[in-house]
Amino acid sequence: MKKVFFVVFTCAILASCSGYKCKKEAKDGYAAASEQLNGLASRMESLSPKSSVSDILDAKRAAEALSY
Repeated sequence: MKKVFFVVFTCAILASCSGYKCKKEAKDGYAAASEQLNGLASRMESLSPKSSVSDILDAKRAAEALSY
């Protein structure tokens, strides 16, 4: 009986720990996306009507390249 309880308890612990890596990867992905978004926001704020067309197009391409 103790062996069965130990096996069930061990499986429960292993099952609860298995999602940690996925959660960490998702958290890292969101952090990277947040950094990209903040960088793009500051880039957009620096644009002005006097900015060159290439600067505006580069910012547009960077916005289109964002992925979450």
